[in-house]
Amino acid sequence: MRPQGLVQLTRRGLPRFGVRKILLTGLTISWLGQVWLHTISSIGSYQLNLLGGIMITAFGMGLVFPTVSVAVTAGVGPGERGLAGGLFVAAQHVGNAIGLAALATIAAAETHAHHGSLVADHTTAFLVAIGIIVASFSCALAVGVVAKFGHGGKRTVSRQVRLKPRPGRANVLRV
Repeated sequence: MRPQGLVQLTRRGLPRFGVRKILLTGLTISWLGQVWLHTISSIGSYQLNLLGGIMITAFGMGLVFPTVSVAVTAGVGPGERGLAGGLFVAAQHVGNAIGLAALATIAAAETHAHHGSLVADHTTAFLVAIGIIVASFSCALAVGVVAKFGHGGKRTVSRQVRLKPRPGRANVLRV
C-alpha cells in the first residue's frame, strides 16, 4: 500500500474509531514489527529477518503519525492551528533526531562490547525501540484515562472535532 493510501485509510477510520483506538492499534502493530526485527540472526536473510518487520513497523507508523497529527491540532482554535502544527512538526523532527542518535549510540556501544558483532548491536537497539513503543502505548492509555475521567475522577464529555463537511454525513471526530 502506498503511503498516501495509508494516510487516507487512517483519515477515513478516525471518525469511526476515534483517535485513541487507531493510535493504540498503530503502536501495537509497530511493536509487533520491532519484535520481529529483534529476532534477527547472523544466519538469516533479508527477506526472512528484516523485510517483514520493516513493513509491519512502517504500516503501524503509517497509522500513528497522521493520528497524532490530528490529535495535536484537535483542540486548537482556527487561528492557532498553524502554530500547533508547526510546533508538532518541529518536535517530531527533534524527537526523531534524538531517538536515532540514542539508538545509534546504543548499537555502536554493543558492537564494541561484542567485538564487532552487528547482530548483537541491532537486537539491543530494537529492544530499546520496543521499550520506547511500550512507553508510548502506556502514555496513550494514561492520556485516554485522564481525558475520559478528567482530573477530579468525574466522567467528562469527550471533545468532538468537525472534519471537512460532506453532504449527507456527520463528520465528527471523537478525541
